[in-house]
Amino acid sequence: MSELKPCPFCGGEAKTIKNAVGTLFWVYCWKCGARSDSYTIEYEQKAIDAWNTRAERTCINRRIEPDIFECSECGGDCRGIYGDVFRYCPYCGAKVVE
Repeated sequence: MSELKPCPFCGGEAKTIKNAVGTLFWVYCWKCGARSDSYTIEYEQKAIDAWNTRAERTCINRRIEPDIFECSECGGDCRGIYGDVFRYCPYCGAKVVE
């Protein structure tokens, strides 16, 4: 089994999870709650490979109106409750570059 890369959204530590009956498997970030799709146990390595193999997407947090911003990738707001800009979009996971 391959080692897991950090979360692509927040950089947090990722862990592998199995459901209670042991038939499904997924990768989960303990910091932000991001998770992979669920796979049956025989495809455990496929879930790990999918988590580890990802393109670095970027976005711009563009101003639409004086107090309204949106991610150029998904349209979500990349700002926190105090107006600070996240490093990664909490909706699509793209790295915020502006």
